[in-house]
Amino acid sequence: MDISEYNTDMTIRAAKRNCLLCHARKSIKNKDEEKAKAVDGVLELQNFYAELHNRMRRDDSSIAEMNLAIENKMTCRNVIDKCKTCDKSVDCINRGLIRIK
Repeated sequence: MDISEYNTDMTIRAAKRNCLLCHARKSIKNKDEEKAKAVDGVLELQNFYAELHNRMRRDDSSIAEMNLAIENKMTCRNVIDKCKTCDKSVDCINRGLIRIK
């Protein structure tokens, strides 16, 4: 993954949109395609922030920047865990990704 060309905003918007679709269709028996797409998007973000942290560590970036990458990675991990236990009553990915900086 080329970090310099990665668009986090687009991935975040897609994950949020799929989470909202999953939440809106909670009463419809579907195959949870939106949930899988939303989780995949957040996993992609988590991998991006892990790679970003590793690159910052190699390049001797500031501790504040590295901590921000770690916080974003942990936020993604927590959001994925919430989504896996979600009963679709709350749009947990949409609300959780608000904390990404």
